[in-house]
Amino acid sequence: MIDFPEDEMQTYRFTMRNTYYRVEAYNGNFEVYYSDASTMPNPGDISWVLLDDTDVLYWIGVVYAYKMSDDTTYNVYDCQDYRTMGAACQMMNQVPDFENLEYISGYRPGVGCSEYTGWSARAKEWLERERRFDIPTFDNPLSEGAD
Repeated sequence: MIDFPEDEMQTYRFTMRNTYYRVEAYNGNFEVYYSDASTMPNPGDISWVLLDDTDVLYWIGVVYAYKMSDDTTYNVYDCQDYRTMGAACQMMNQVPDFENLEYISGYRPGVGCSEYTGWSARAKEWLERERRFDIPTFDNPLSEGAD
């Protein structure tokens, strides 16, 4: 379960690879919506589609919105870090665990994602390694990086 302070409510709207996301974070829960409209829809627009946790887009939204710190008042990653991680997940069509996702995005503690430009090559390398060594998949490969 994702640990947020009680009564925290936040809405995140962002775009990744021609897909619009809206994430409603409240009391440790997420509702993730997506839209493929031509422009970012307004929050109440009917073009938003509610996703469930069986869809990789749901987990990409969770990764983007998730606060990656035990101190939930301090955000370890910046906006570009989240965008890089989300774009990598979307490209790979899965959400790997955060140790791998940090490597893929080029994240370094205290610096953030210092190597943004190489993330797609690192993602392809990671996918190839998984395939080559026939590494077993997780019970729910969509959610590993958002646990």
